Amino acid sequence: MQDGTLGLIDFGAVGIIERSRRQQMTALLLAALSENDVAATDALLLIVDAPDDVDLEAFRHDVGIVLTTEHLRSGGQGSIFTRMVDVIRQHRIALPGELASAFRSFATLEGCLRVIVDDFDMVGRALPLMPTLLRRTVSLSRMATDLQAQGVIALARLERIPRRLDALLTGIEKGSIGVTLRSDNGDDVSGILGRVTAEAASTLVSIAAVVIAVVLIIAGGGPVLGGSVTLFGVLGAVVGLFGFLGLLRIVRRTFGRRG
Repeated sequence: MQDGTLGLIDFGAVGIIERSRRQQMTALLLAALSENDVAATDALLLIVDAPDDVDLEAFRHDVGIVLTTEHLRSGGQGSIFTRMVDVIRQHRIALPGELASAFRSFATLEGCLRVIVDDFDMVGRALPLMPTLLRRTVSLSRMATDLQAQGVIALARLERIPRRLDALLTGIEKGSIGVTLRSDNGDDVSGILGRVTAEAASTLVSIAAVVIAVVLIIAGGGPVLGGSVTLFGVLGAVVGLFGFLGLLRIVRRTFGRRG
């Protein structure tokens, strides 16, 4: 600028990072400065959209390699931000657009500064600025304001509870409350759950019938119907037959579905 200071020229490629994301990125920068791979990984997982099957230990290991390499190397090409993005993509983790733009801006800035000063250490130079950044992000006045905002929101939610509870109880009294279970693809699985429950109950009843039959036959006793045949023995045979047929039916259904 005319007074010799540096100014920003806006060519349109400007993004906005919300406060919550700035706090997460501040935590990431602090962890990177202290070479804390565990904290850096945790901070990244708060920012990125990691799939359920991601190998967290391998991801932490690769993040640690980037941090250690950055702290041990003297000069050279490349940027810690570019290498961090490479690690995120290597593990097939989705990177939010604003974070990708921020990392790209950091890498571009670092590259421009190294054109002026070959061994410029952007991460090391950022360390003295961290206390000021933290004071802006985490201050007592801001924390107090946040607590007040959360309190107002919680109060508003509490005021809605009696009305929603009354609507729920009214629906239960009228019999208009129902529960629908759906799978991941949106299909209704209530019928499947009902069939599974019915088959489990049938299995338990059949097993119980067989056990009762064995006990009755072994115990014997009761009125003698003729010869050595007793009432308990006949009842045991009948109950055992029904239990055996029930188990046979369940086995046939199971193998029939597999076929």
